[in-house]
Amino acid sequence: MTAEERIAQWESRWGPAPEPWRRDLLDSLGDCPAGEMALIHWERWLESHEEPWSAVWPGEPCRQMSELFGQSQFLSDILIREPQMAAGIADGSLIAATPDRDQLRADLDEALSDVPVAEHQPAMCAWRQRQLLRIGMRELLDMTSVKQHTRELSDLAEVTIQAALDHAWEEMVQRWGEPRDGVGEPVGFAVLGMGKLGGRELNFSSDIDLIFIYSAEGETAGIGPEAAGRVLNHRFMQRLCERLIDFLASHGPRGRLYRVDMRLRPEGSVGPLARSLESLEVYLETQARLWERLAYTKARAVAQRGGGTIAERVEGAVRHFCFDERPGPELPRALADLKHRIDREVARSADAHAEVKRGLGGIREIEFVVGLFQLIHGHRHEDLRSTNLLETLRRLRERRLMTPAEARRLRRAYETLRRIEHRLQMMAERQTHTLPSDPASLEIVARRLGWEASESESARRRFLADHLQIASMVHQAFLQHIGAPEVSGLDVEVAAVLDENTSIDQAGAILAQFGLGDAEQMVPMLRSLGRGGRGAYVDASAQSAFERLLPALLAWCPQVPSPEMALRRLAGFVDAYKARGMLFTLMAEQPQLVEVMMRLFGASEMMGDLLTRRPEFFDSVVARGLGLAMPDAILEDVWGDLRPRDLTDVRRLMDALRSLSQMLTLSVALRHVLGLEPWTRLAEQMTTLAEFCLRHAWRAIVDESLAITAPVACIALGKFGGREINIGSDLDVLFVCRPPEDLEPSDALEWTSEITRRGERLMAAFNEPTARGRLFDLDVRLRPEGRNAPLVCTDERLVRYFAEDAQLWEFQTFLRARAVAGAVAGENEIGREVIGRVHAAMRQRLAGMDVRAEIRAMRQRLEENADHPGGAGSVDLKRDPGGIIDAEFLVQCLQLEVLRDAGTSPEVNTAAVLGEASALDVRDRTTLRRHLLTLRVIECQLRLMSGRSSSSIPADGDIWRRLGVAHLGPRTTADEMRTHVREVMAPVREVYERTLTA
Repeated sequence: MTAEERIAQWESRWGPAPEPWRRDLLDSLGDCPAGEMALIHWERWLESHEEPWSAVWPGEPCRQMSELFGQSQFLSDILIREPQMAAGIADGSLIAATPDRDQLRADLDEALSDVPVAEHQPAMCAWRQRQLLRIGMRELLDMTSVKQHTRELSDLAEVTIQAALDHAWEEMVQRWGEPRDGVGEPVGFAVLGMGKLGGRELNFSSDIDLIFIYSAEGETAGIGPEAAGRVLNHRFMQRLCERLIDFLASHGPRGRLYRVDMRLRPEGSVGPLARSLESLEVYLETQARLWERLAYTKARAVAQRGGGTIAERVEGAVRHFCFDERPGPELPRALADLKHRIDREVARSADAHAEVKRGLGGIREIEFVVGLFQLIHGHRHEDLRSTNLLETLRRLRERRLMTPAEARRLRRAYETLRRIEHRLQMMAERQTHTLPSDPASLEIVARRLGWEASESESARRRFLADHLQIASMVHQAFLQHIGAPEVSGLDVEVAAVLDENTSIDQAGAILAQFGLGDAEQMVPMLRSLGRGGRGAYVDASAQSAFERLLPALLAWCPQVPSPEMALRRLAGFVDAYKARGMLFTLMAEQPQLVEVMMRLFGASEMMGDLLTRRPEFFDSVVARGLGLAMPDAILEDVWGDLRPRDLTDVRRLMDALRSLSQMLTLSVALRHVLGLEPWTRLAEQMTTLAEFCLRHAWRAIVDESLAITAPVACIALGKFGGREINIGSDLDVLFVCRPPEDLEPSDALEWTSEITRRGERLMAAFNEPTARGRLFDLDVRLRPEGRNAPLVCTDERLVRYFAEDAQLWEFQTFLRARAVAGAVAGENEIGREVIGRVHAAMRQRLAGMDVRAEIRAMRQRLEENADHPGGAGSVDLKRDPGGIIDAEFLVQCLQLEVLRDAGTSPEVNTAAVLGEASALDVRDRTTLRRHLLTLRVIECQLRLMSGRSSSSIPADGDIWRRLGVAHLGPRTTADEMRTHVREVMAPVREVYERTLTA
């Protein structure tokens, strides 16, 4: 429909239009880039009046309104909603007005004078929109420069923020009283404007970047003579900031005032909303990043309340931070890396090439170049410390610090790009910096900005050519002064993960490439680890070190069983270690430490907990190489450093033994996780460590306390006796004594009771849970008659029990009996002697027994009564057919037969027996030995991973996958690991059944 046809429709409804206006309207629409949109808004305007033709003016007002209606949906809506403002267009008063901040505040106060306090927010929204109409009209009509336009928008925001602060302050003071410092003086509060607000360069639809600072800690004065309701200043300020943000950013019936962005505050989104000036100074001095100096060059107090000169003090602290000394050569690199992260973020958008702010050659690159010059020279020239970019450019040119030609080119480019940005945002008051992608829309934008078509080229093409020329010039200046970033592809990924402007989903997609899931937890955790947050202080050097370290951490993630656990454990350890800057630097400079830490934390929840509980072990076990030494070789040396001076002080002795045990257990586990030791060496070293701790405790608690020297011994049973204990294993022990022969029966009973009390003390000392953890658990349930029997057994009673009452399973247990502690002549004379006597008693009872049938029947009963602690679908490495028990029962059957037939005490170690058992052919011995070792290794990995002394693998597929990565290597699936376990257990079962039925 043509403009004439549309006007004819209007005249059919409202009668003939005034001819001068009709003619001027058609003329203005001919020059309008979006004539159809202008007609729609004209129609809405006319419909809002009872007598439409009385509301129109010919001449310049008609042209100006057509310009408005064809350029901005948002401003058109304001004028249609507030039709009385058209009178200001008609008489020129609206667009002639350029009030300063004082005049704006007076106008706002007048607008609110008859409005209830509860309705101030929507009233302020309406007032702000009227001011935006005035400012927008002046820009659309080319009546103002970019510098003037942005300053008017900034002044409007400052007045609005101050009024909102006044509202929120009074509300909080009425509730809690005014905040005071430690000597009762009023506390000041300042709103620091950052970015374009700080530079008085605000866009038409900008967010406002704010930081909130108060002058001192203390508490509020309270309300009334009783000073009721007093709270700490921090709480007052926190609630004040929340209320202020809500007032500015919440949607009401007339929209909202401003979007508020707090991400530039110290510590970013994890930092407190408000902090004291002292806290800000400490942050800037010790924790702020190099690029933050660029951000703070824009900082300016835009509102304040309370007492004192808080605004001047805050700005002084900021200027000191930015300009106290000349930055080093690392500043351009830091800015190049920061811009590269921005480029990467922009590159995710399909319209990256059309970004006038953040794209190549955009506004941001001009800001970086000017900011670099400002930081380099601002420490000597105070006039360069302006927060306004165009003002700084002018002063750089005047001081010949930048060539006049370059300063002129950058100024023109900046003004052009900002004007484009304003027009894009004025259309719908939407924060956009992207040129439209479809040709028709871009043609309209180009014409709105003043580009005209020629006979051979459209306005769009001419505009794009000019824009490309500007962008190329700006980017060349950026490369000349700042340069390209020297970052690898992985570094870029890392930078994006740590960047608060990268969404959780986007950062999570990056982490997923390294095998990390659960972005909602992983991304904030990594940012907190490297950037700090509530309760975690991270200075600038530590942040920089973590950025260098994180690529290596991520590179190791696919190599470890549980990368999420590895990073969570690392974060917990870092918090416990405290000196994170030193730790990050050490790991960044020594890549082998990254491997050690990621493998340890990613494979062992148990060892991760231990290292976090005892962070001092990092220096002694990991960083200084102790973790890579042979633990049995350094046992005596480490004990020499840890042992107390008085070995009879049981409490100190046990604490020292706990430290020794934990330190060397960590060392043993670390060597195993790194693949430096087979499981057989792990078992030997853990057994040696356990015996060492037991002997020292025994001497202090049992031997040294006896009034009468007589034979007393500790006998190791089960895996402890066989030198096969695993990480987290209990120690099965039996206490044996021989009362002196010259004692009367009552004295002998008292002597045995005293030994029992010493044994109980030993048990309590070992099994006691302490803040440092616990030593090995001593388990005495394998003694004759079990837990209901006396703790200490005499040698005569023990031999008699095995000669008369012991069951076959107890015979199996005693096959691996070994004397390990006791201070008597001949070193454990009673231990070795009683073991030989028990074996002789066992031999007599085994005579004529079908050992294989008995073992087979016992194993069958165990299988019939077995349950699965891991639930349905789980696999028990120990108890299931083909598991560890099959191999052990088979070996014990052969040992019992040797004892029965040859009368010799058997070898206690299962692997050693399998190396020599003549009853098995070489192939079966090799199969059993290899597969039993494999099951032991998997069991060890399961215990390290789960932190529990369990041999049952639950049905959970993720546990199988993690176990597969630990055992078979990266990219192993759960199904592959299940198949592997079946292939290990099947041959064990086959040899077991074939041998015991032969």
